[in-house]
This record gives sequence, C-alpha cells and structure tokens, in this order.
Amino acid sequence: MTHPHCYATEGFLYAYHVTKRKDFLEVTKKASGWLNDIQNDDGSFYRIYSSGKNDDVKPMEENKTSDAIAQATRIWKLLGANKEGIKKAYAYLDGESKGGGLRLLNSSTLMDSLFSWRRPIYSWPTFFYIHSLLLPFGEIEYSGEIF
Repeated sequence: MTHPHCYATEGFLYAYHVTKRKDFLEVTKKASGWLNDIQNDDGSFYRIYSSGKNDDVKPMEENKTSDAIAQATRIWKLLGANKEGIKKAYAYLDGESKGGGLRLLNSSTLMDSLFSWRRPIYSWPTFFYIHSLLLPFGEIEYSGEIF
C-alpha cells in the first residue's frame, strides 16, 4: 500500500533529521527509489501493489491515490530526487484538484467516473500537496516540517 509506505518513509526521513544516522537516510533513499520505480507515466501511483516472483511489482487494483502521490513529492523534494517525477506528479494532482482540494482515489470504474462529483475532498492529501509545493528542492534540513 503506497500511503503507509510513504508514512514509513517519512518516519525514516524524520529519524535521520533528528539523529543524523546515515542508515536511516539510506532506508529513506531506497524507499524513495521504489516510489520512483512504480510511478506511472502520468505521475500517479496505484493504491495497492503486489510483489510476485523476482520482485515483479504489479498493481492489485486500478485505483490511483492522491495522498501517496503528494507524500512522495514531499519526500523527493526533501531528498533532492526525481525532479521529473515531481513535475509529473504535480501535473496529475493539478488535474485531480477539484472543488478546492483533492479526492482520495481516482477510481477507474465507469460509475466512479460518472459520479466523481460526489466523492468528498480529503484534507490530508490536499495538505501534503500544498506543503510539497512550499518545500525547497534538495534541502533536507526542512525534514523537521514533516511532523
């Protein structure tokens, strides 16, 4: 699940910020790299992935989730990583931002598409996105703002 993965990654990033232990930073970079690897061409992530043989990662469902996308942009910005992926993610999130904020999921079903106006806006993906926009690229000392 991409959202909990991002929370854990942010936890390691914050632990590095506080302790300056390089092993926490290495875990953060590895987890950030996995996010980079699974990012879709449109800048999005699916909500849930499964891992098969040879670490073949595949989405378990076609729901794209805005919270993990916005969280990943914060992680990448703080690490100074995946600049192109950040641009793609911002373009995706801009397209999903309707009615003053972000919805949690962009489901691929016809019913969800027809009734997307009924889906509520969620505060946390909207906040993650706004916070990411404000963070400077590659200035890891701003990691303290995550919590």
